[in-house]
Amino acid sequence: MINTDLIVCGNEYVMNETTKIKILSPTEETLKKLAIKWDEYFNKHNKTEKYKAGQSDYKLSVEELLKSKFKEDTSLANSSSIVMLIEAAEKKILMTADALPSQIIKGLRNLGYNEENKIKLDLFKIPHHGSKKTLTSNY
Repeated sequence: MINTDLIVCGNEYVMNETTKIKILSPTEETLKKLAIKWDEYFNKHNKTEKYKAGQSDYKLSVEELLKSKFKEDTSLANSSSIVMLIEAAEKKILMTADALPSQIIKGLRNLGYNEENKIKLDLFKIPHHGSKKTLTSNY
């Protein structure tokens, strides 16, 4: 049987005795916005997108990106990215897709992580290929 539930923040999937997947993002509200505006957004975004491979910040080092002024991405498509914390065999993996830093941080805070209770990760997939609009020193 196929599970047709929305994958949204707050969901938790227990795969077996040692493996859990916790969803940090997107929210159901964001997915509803995307569903309503998808055709309009998709057409506009493809015609006006400023950052494309080859003319973007992909060639910059992480150090160069961290030195540049941070301005968070606000695109609806990236706001709809699935962020998940995978806990397996006492390891933690944070998969961020193209999510916005504010979403990732909010999702971690919802799980009880903060400046005093920092998450310890074994693997962190940086968002959106390390783009300067998704790479912040707040992680």
